[in-house]
Amino acid sequence: MNEMPKDLVKNNNIVKPFIASAMVFFMVGSFIGSIWFAFILKVNIPLINGSVFNLHRIFLVEGGLTLLIMGIGFVIVPRFRNVSIGSPAIIKISFLLVIISTILAIATTVNVSKSPPTNEKILFISEIFRVSGVLLFVGKMIDTLKTKPKLLRTADYFVGLSSICLLVISVFGLFNYNDNTLTDVKLQLLFPMAMIFGIEYKTLPSFLGFIRPRKKFGMLSFLFLIAAFALGIATKFGISDDAALPILFNIFVILSSITFGFSVYVYNNYENKKHILQSTEDKKERFLYTMHHTRVSFCFLYVGAVLGLLFYVFDKKVYVL
Repeated sequence: MNEMPKDLVKNNNIVKPFIASAMVFFMVGSFIGSIWFAFILKVNIPLINGSVFNLHRIFLVEGGLTLLIMGIGFVIVPRFRNVSIGSPAIIKISFLLVIISTILAIATTVNVSKSPPTNEKILFISEIFRVSGVLLFVGKMIDTLKTKPKLLRTADYFVGLSSICLLVISVFGLFNYNDNTLTDVKLQLLFPMAMIFGIEYKTLPSFLGFIRPRKKFGMLSFLFLIAAFALGIATKFGISDDAALPILFNIFVILSSITFGFSVYVYNNYENKKHILQSTEDKKERFLYTMHHTRVSFCFLYVGAVLGLLFYVFDKKVYVL
C-alpha cells in the first residue's frame, strides 16, 4: 500500500480540528433543531426557553458550517495549485479565534451573565474574535489565489467570492446588522455555497468523465451569485420595505444553482454516460456513486431555494429562528 506524502499528512492534521469541531457543532445544533421542531408541533417541553433556539443557527451555521468550510478551504485550495498550505500558526490562530467567538456567542444566547449590558459586551468581543479569525482565513485565501492555476481559473472566482461573503457577514455581525430573517440566514449560506461551487467546478466534471466544465454556464452562475449577494446586502439597509428584494435574491440564487448544475454536468451528462457505463467496473462504480449523490444534493439545493422564494412570495416577513 502506498503511503501518503509527509507534507500531505501534516496538512491533513492541521485541519483536523476544524472538521472535528464542526462535527460536534453539527450534532449539538441538530439536537437543538429537533427540540425547536417539537415546539413547532406544539409539544410542551418543561424548562426550555424558546429564545435559546437562536443556538440552532449559532451551532449549525456560525459554528459547524463555518469551521468545516474554512478547514476545507485551508487544505484544498492550496492543493489545487500545488503550493504550500502556509504557516500552521496562522491556521491554528484562525481556528481558535472562531472557536472562542462561537463559545462566547453561545454564552450570550443562553444568558450566562444574567445581565443584558454584560451580554452585549461579551457579544461584541465575540464578534471581534470572529472577524479576526475570518480575516486570517481570507488573507490566506487571497495569498493562495495569487498563484495562477494551470486550469479552470473560474473556480478561483467562486472561492474569492466565498471569502468575501464570509468577511462581509462577519463585519455585519460586529455592527449588529445581522438578524434572524430567512434572507439573512440564506445570505450567510452563500459563503459555503460559493466555496463548494468553486471546489466542484474544479473536480466534479472529471469525476463524471468530462475533461472540463462548461465555462459559459460557470461564469453565468458566478454572476448570478454576485447579484444574489448584492441583493442580500441591500435587504439589510432597508432600501425597500416590501418583499421585492428578498424575492429577487432568491430568484438569483436559483438561477445560479441551475446554471452551475449545467456547468458541471449534474443532470446533463447523457452524452458521456453510455461510454462510461461500458468501461471498467471501477470507473463505472465511481461514476454512478458520484452522479447519484451529486444529483440528490442538488435536488436539496433547488428545493431549498424554491421554498425560500415561495416564503417571500406569500409572506413579506419570514423569521426562521
